[in-house]
Amino acid sequence: MKKTILWTVIGILVTGMVVAFVEFIGHQVYPLPEGVEPYNPESMTEYMKVIPLGAMLFVLAGWFIGAFTGTTIAVIFAGENGCRIALIIGIVFLAASIFTMISIPTPIWFWIAGLLMCPSGAYAGSQLALSLNSKQT
Repeated sequence: MKKTILWTVIGILVTGMVVAFVEFIGHQVYPLPEGVEPYNPESMTEYMKVIPLGAMLFVLAGWFIGAFTGTTIAVIFAGENGCRIALIIGIVFLAASIFTMISIPTPIWFWIAGLLMCPSGAYAGSQLALSLNSKQT
């Protein structure tokens, strides 16, 4: 049980770091325009009206890749309770995604995609890890 908890926490941390890294790359490709203040809700609301599609896709990719990577690593090293670990990581980052989408107004298509990214990334990562673990035994 301790091992499951430890690797779940590590999986959550890895997921967060990967999401941050992918979003960092997105900010390099699509920097905020002059005058947009990322911590000002009104400024971000206005920016969301003209944000490039690619910038939004980086966010969605980060959510999927993060959940996939964090879950894969956690499930491989935990060696057990893979579905439980994937569920926890998926729920934690689904909640974070919902918080982000509530905080920064986004179009409906982004909500639909956003609600799918973390759970599907966590599921895919767990399936890969379980497959790799079953080949090792």
